[in-house]
Amino acid sequence: MRKVALDNADFIGVKVYGGSKWEDSNWWDAKCLPQPLLDYLLEANSHPVTEETKSKLVANCH
Repeated sequence: MRKVALDNADFIGVKVYGGSKWEDSNWWDAKCLPQPLLDYLLEANSHPVTEETKSKLVANCH
């Protein structure tokens, strides 16, 4: 996922992501990130994300 534009990407079915690299990809602009994936990305990436953005990313997965 390096250097990928992820605007409105939907990751609802993604279950395996451990060890994945997301450098230079705008995962925070995705449509949906399941909570476990969001937690992984927040831990692995230092990009600041607002609480509003976090809520939107997870809520769009339902």
